[in-house]
Amino acid sequence: MIRKGLKSPYEAASKLRSALEKHGLEVPDLTVQQGKVDLGTITVQTGDALALLLGADPQSLATDLEDWDAGWRLADRLGAAVKKATGGDLPDIKFHSYCARGCGSAALELGSLPAATARRLAATLRKAKARQPQRETTAAERHTA
Repeated sequence: MIRKGLKSPYEAASKLRSALEKHGLEVPDLTVQQGKVDLGTITVQTGDALALLLGADPQSLATDLEDWDAGWRLADRLGAAVKKATGGDLPDIKFHSYCARGCGSAALELGSLPAATARRLAATLRKAKARQPQRETTAAERHTA
């Protein structure tokens, strides 16, 4: 019984890591902590790509994701996308205007997921197709459209 209880979160973490890597997303701090899959800290660029994969509306390419307001909006978009994709919450996503790992840029601290939610997230990512951020249209392009 104990072995099965420990195996489930580790299997979920492995499946999630594999699904993230399929899309070229780096989540270097992904671990299992207290029976949950802890996603750790990721760059805002990785967070934006993950949100897009999960069906969130794209932000404009002109958006500076490291900006304080844009970073918090990204945290909200990602949290909503995870909830919609898995039916589970990604609680307490935090935006940091610096990277806790010393990478020098803004980051998102994601928190932990129950193993079942992590498995659903992995399954959704395996089926997801890559999407690109939207390019800002110019006034001339809007006028001729």
